[in-house]
Amino acid sequence: MMKKGQMSSMFKYIFGFIVGSMFLLFFIGFAYYYMGFAGDVGSAELVTVLDDDLTAFSVSQSAEKTLDYNMDFDLTISEARIMSGGQTKTTDKALYSEMFLEGEVLDVATKQLSIPFAIMNLFYLDDNSILYVFVYDDEDVYDDISVPGMLDPIAVAEDELNLDDLSLVQNQYSKIRFVFLTSNSHESEISSKFANYDILEVSSSLEDYSYGTVSYEDEDVVYLGYPMLIGAIMAENAEAYSYNFDIVLSKLSVVSGVYYEKSKLLSARLPECEYSGIKTALNNFKASLSSVESASVFYSKVENLDELNKNLGGECPEVY
Repeated sequence: MMKKGQMSSMFKYIFGFIVGSMFLLFFIGFAYYYMGFAGDVGSAELVTVLDDDLTAFSVSQSAEKTLDYNMDFDLTISEARIMSGGQTKTTDKALYSEMFLEGEVLDVATKQLSIPFAIMNLFYLDDNSILYVFVYDDEDVYDDISVPGMLDPIAVAEDELNLDDLSLVQNQYSKIRFVFLTSNSHESEISSKFANYDILEVSSSLEDYSYGTVSYEDEDVVYLGYPMLIGAIMAENAEAYSYNFDIVLSKLSVVSGVYYEKSKLLSARLPECEYSGIKTALNNFKASLSSVESASVFYSKVENLDELNKNLGGECPEVY
């Protein structure tokens, strides 16, 4: 028969084992909870830090850099929102990229948009998963666009395009995006040789292609200046581009209003100067932003504003 002291010792061992197991389960559960919580904090930091980095980056009129946060990132960019791991950062920036970005480093570029006065910086994000192929008739047009070097694009004359060679490297990318700065006579051949691809066609009534139209598979969009053309080229689709287009027009409307008020002030203070022309032009320009359907018409309004502004000077200060 087991003695009372022995029973007491065994009970202590059993009790200790049970309590120890409970503590172990508690700490394991706490550790898993903390790991999940830490992941959320990391995601929150990523979306916020990225937005802050882009803000700091916007002091440059044109620049590129590689962001390395010492972690694998998995981002979603949609409608002025930066998302990762369930965390969302809403921004007022125009962001052009694929909807989903992932990898170890993120390439970013920025360009200031002026139409005709400085409006805002546009931002471009890339994870190097897409191969961009520019096809042109006039190499000067491609050079004028100043495509960010981070894209590491292929640029080739239309009569030198070799789709067989390109098809050999398609498995290295999630997609190949063809950008035709000329007429496209290769669509059927492209569809037969490539599994994942996009075709964008750029058209313009201007020789330098500074304003014009980009044709996606199912929709045409207007671009106003090279920075917006680059945005159209890098956007996920026409819908994503159009969302940013509205952001740009909203900022343009605000800035136009500021210069309109400035023209009124200058006109009142300097009645001997001729400000009536640019006052009217700025007012009409701002009103026209509610619906921009023609790049060529918009370009003529920009040129008119610039001409009226350049006619000022000396004792009659320019408006911008």
